[in-house]
Amino acid sequence: KGHSGAAQIAFSGEIRLDGRRTKTAHIRSKVAYVFQDVALLETETPRECLDFSALLRLPKSVGKQKREAYVNGMLTCLGLDGCADTCVGSVVRKGLSGGEQKRVAIGVELV
Repeated sequence: KGHSGAAQIAFSGEIRLDGRRTKTAHIRSKVAYVFQDVALLETETPRECLDFSALLRLPKSVGKQKREAYVNGMLTCLGLDGCADTCVGSVVRKGLSGGEQKRVAIGVELV
């Protein structure tokens, strides 16, 4: 038991990519975890969400024009062109569909 009294759990196994063993370090920069529950600000648009993520994650050497082009490309790849400037929304505020919200959350991690 740990300090909190909770039982400690150990996991074991191996990571495979295309059926072949791979090391965690090899895929760490290529894999991201996206939460089941979308955690996006209801007042932001998909474009704003992706742009903010790009601003934080891309190197400082990437200028505004290149960042905007990257975000626009990501919106197209995710099929979000038609709703790029629509607020995410919430239960009480109409906005994106659940699928669109999920694709935005994936895009935020892909940046």
